[in-house]
Amino acid sequence: MNTEEKFIVLQEAVTEACSQKDYCIASDVAASLGFTETEQLRSITLSLMYEYQGSDGRSIVLNFRSYDPSGPFQNLTDINKFKLKLISTSLVEREFSCSYED
Repeated sequence: MNTEEKFIVLQEAVTEACSQKDYCIASDVAASLGFTETEQLRSITLSLMYEYQGSDGRSIVLNFRSYDPSGPFQNLTDINKFKLKLISTSLVEREFSCSYED
């Protein structure tokens, strides 16, 4: 499977993850496609990055962020955001974003 095909498969997984409100769907697909997972350390935000470097010199980066926008005396739903990019020599060829609340 080439880099572009992996991007499309992961884009479909992100769409399904947003539809089902379950980020693990995209995470599992990224792992099965050979992506490397890195946790971005932030105080009260879950932030994960998945990266893949294709043999064609292009790369795919998936960022996932989940955070609670609540303030004092508020109980708001968590915000979950995906941002997927296909990158070729520092140029973003394709980009896809999706989000959901839970």
